[in-house]
Amino acid sequence: MKKFLGVLLAIITIILVGGKIYTDIIIQRAEAKYPPANFVTVENVRLHYVEAGSGQPVIFISGGSGKVQDFSLSPLYELATNKYRVIVFDRPGLGYSEKPLDEEATPDVQARLIHAALNELEIEQPIIVGQSWGGVIALAYAQAYSSELSGIVLLGSSPYPRERHTDFFNVIARTPIVGDMVVHTLYVPIGRHWIAPAILQQNKDFFAPLNTVPETFYDSTIELGLRPSHVKASAEETLIIPASLATLVSNLDKVNVPVIIVDGDQDTHAIEQADRLEQDLPMSRVVIVEGANHYLWFSNPEVVIEAIQDVWVWSDEFGVSK
Repeated sequence: MKKFLGVLLAIITIILVGGKIYTDIIIQRAEAKYPPANFVTVENVRLHYVEAGSGQPVIFISGGSGKVQDFSLSPLYELATNKYRVIVFDRPGLGYSEKPLDEEATPDVQARLIHAALNELEIEQPIIVGQSWGGVIALAYAQAYSSELSGIVLLGSSPYPRERHTDFFNVIARTPIVGDMVVHTLYVPIGRHWIAPAILQQNKDFFAPLNTVPETFYDSTIELGLRPSHVKASAEETLIIPASLATLVSNLDKVNVPVIIVDGDQDTHAIEQADRLEQDLPMSRVVIVEGANHYLWFSNPEVVIEAIQDVWVWSDEFGVSK
């Protein structure tokens, strides 16, 4: 029995050490392939961002497990940078951005850090484009800093609380000690070769009317989305953000800027909440994109650009922007 246990322990050790070596190699390769761009430090937290273009400022914030490449490698990015000064943030903890050490990265905290970063970058009266959970951060930002904002575009956002299914892998990743060990040894090889490709293919309908996952999104997600720090932060916010939604939506009347809500008619959760959002937000209207789903800035980027333009016009009409 002792011999068996010794052999078993040796096998487990070899698997874990091999997984750690493999993970480190993949991380180095991913970071060489998609290197960081710019950093701004606020409240001792380094936030990563990309910036391009000139003119009126437009800030893009991605959704759950998102990263700057979700926008910077999309067809929307070139359209936006041709007209505006565009900044795309990695949200705190995701991508190359650090998360705060002494508090949870709630929507309010993320909004506060992004606000401080924009002040540091001397960005005034921007429009924020928030996708999915990025829209939650945009709404939290507007509740706190409406006077410093020109407006919001929400893409596929569903901020009202709803029942969510427990994800086994997220539970493991956010478990203290065990989660750290798993994401630094087994998670990357298993996720890279089996889990992530299966999930991405399963969710290809999110890109409708495109019939496939765009190559740039697929590759950057496989490469950067499986970095241990990203995996752990993403898993943690699957608890943190839903726990904050009830308070957030109870204060939507504080969002005193124009909001355009853009949803694909195939995006089930977002479309179900669109009318309610329009009613609860003081200045808002809904744009429904026929045939589109959750990632409509890939399939219908021109609709997003039009929404941004309309918010600028609306903001000027109501004297919001300065």
